Amino acid sequence: MKHFLFAFLSIFVFNNLAAAQSPISITSTDMPAVTDTFRYSVASPLGFDVSQTGANQTWNFATLMPIRQALAEYKRGLQTPYSVLFGFNAYGLKIADTLGFQGTNVTNVYEFYNNTAAKFETVGVGLTFIFPIPSLNTDRDEIYQFPLNYLDRDSSTFAVSFSLLGNTLKRKGYRINKVDGWGTITTPFGAFPCVRVESYIDEIDSVSVSGNTFGINIRRKEYKWLAKNVKIPILQVDGAIANDAFTVNSVRYRDSYRSTIGIRETNQGLPNHFSVSAFPNPIANETLLLVLNTQKSGVFGIEIKDISGKIVYQNTPQTYMIGEQFISIDFKNQSKGIYFATIKSQGETFVQKFIKE
Repeated sequence: MKHFLFAFLSIFVFNNLAAAQSPISITSTDMPAVTDTFRYSVASPLGFDVSQTGANQTWNFATLMPIRQALAEYKRGLQTPYSVLFGFNAYGLKIADTLGFQGTNVTNVYEFYNNTAAKFETVGVGLTFIFPIPSLNTDRDEIYQFPLNYLDRDSSTFAVSFSLLGNTLKRKGYRINKVDGWGTITTPFGAFPCVRVESYIDEIDSVSVSGNTFGINIRRKEYKWLAKNVKIPILQVDGAIANDAFTVNSVRYRDSYRSTIGIRETNQGLPNHFSVSAFPNPIANETLLLVLNTQKSGVFGIEIKDISGKIVYQNTPQTYMIGEQFISIDFKNQSKGIYFATIKSQGETFVQKFIKE
């Protein structure tokens, strides 16, 4: 009887170990659905390494520190300003409250999706300038093609255009996906069996004005760690490619609600087009991270003074693009105490207080 029990337990343990060490397969059931809501945290991209890849990997990102949180809310088309085009056939995710375009702000920027057994794809976009402007993709962006298994590769093209202020805006390009790794990922949200998808995107954004077309080529990569039944990536790392070098621009991960985000001070009474946060606050190490979130591109000057008014840091004013910018400042030679970071742009000024302990 003991021999039988030992053999049974050995087979049970072996089978469970084998299952734990087998790559998972991602299908359409693992994608977000209408009315799904997920919380995610944004972390600093500084020093982030995406080189680890291959079979049976252990990715440990348990020390990621959130600098802000947000909700991903997938809404039925009828619940968005663009129901006239997307009311029944797709569901949308707001990707930005406000974006700048040629000195003008557009609002309520949505992407709309369709999920089938074969693929998860972008079917259109919507934005508002005075009135809602929805547009269907003339060529859908196939974000995932199912099932997603280790070493799978696929490619697809995409195209979308719409008219704004008498101009025609177009985006077209292609996507190459490769499932380049599998294993277990650990973040502050937990540990999950996963696969990793590397996506290379090459696109051209252009605008046609009075018969003349101006375009810019953008090459970027996305790395997404996907798990069963989590619906959005456990971790997503996005970045740009320039001169064959990859630079991480954003890091975000699935998370639970946090009543406090690290120990950081969030500014109040914001200027019209930018906000600033200091992280961590108080500083307990050698580096200060300023998180600049801007709704307009522009030239920003940064100056840091101590409590006596002495300037301890001053940058050469430089242009920052729309979105989040992460500015790392070496603070190891500064004394303990209270400091003030002054950020100036386009006639507006904001002062952010922080402490070094």
